[in-house]
Amino acid sequence: MVTLNRPHVLNAINDALRHELIGLLEKLDKDDRVRVVTVTGAGKAFCAGGDIQQFKKKYDEFIARRGSPEYYSNILGKTLFDISKPTIAAINGPAIGGGLSIAIACDIRVASEKAFFSAAYAVVGATPELGSSYILPRLVGLGKAYELILTAKRIESYEAEKIGLVNKVVPDDHLQREVCKIAKAIASLPPFAIRLAKKALRHGIESTLTQALDYETHLLTYCFGTKEHIESITALLKRFKEQ
Repeated sequence: MVTLNRPHVLNAINDALRHELIGLLEKLDKDDRVRVVTVTGAGKAFCAGGDIQQFKKKYDEFIARRGSPEYYSNILGKTLFDISKPTIAAINGPAIGGGLSIAIACDIRVASEKAFFSAAYAVVGATPELGSSYILPRLVGLGKAYELILTAKRIESYEAEKIGLVNKVVPDDHLQREVCKIAKAIASLPPFAIRLAKKALRHGIESTLTQALDYETHLLTYCFGTKEHIESITALLKRFKEQ
């Protein structure tokens, strides 16, 4: 469980939080004991997006030095997209702007009924980040993505579920229990096969049908030669025999 922990500012993202999150995700991805990574927020919010005070500070700094803004780093988006372990966003409260981007970069999203969402990039004179311009239309459709981003409208959790933005909405006091239930279901399956299945899905959304078929062929050929595969089918055959 990874917790965004700046509750006094609704877990707004500053440079320190961004760098720490990137480092932690990379560390967890290399840890073989970790099967699933969940992301949530401390306090009453998931994440309110970028830190407004830091935005102002950086703007003042580049004006003072009479230069241009430093080039934006989208490394957090790449890290979230590339992590090989399954990721679940436990959305415990508002997910706004960059907070929405973090949530949709995760593989599965479970929201509290108290959560709400806003693609509020334009509210601060900015544009989508962390791969959200790619992911959001694939979740909700291009027309709905235009509507959410160009109006910066707020939508409640059950509407988010209806349009496919989140997988499931649960009562607030059931959120962690539901996320743990999903995580345990994933963790109970062969980890290498799970990681390759995630890799296949990520590859598939960027591919033609022919490319996806070829990639599936390579992954399946590899899987059929693994220890995980033979152990899994042996266990299944034993279970069938005992029934």
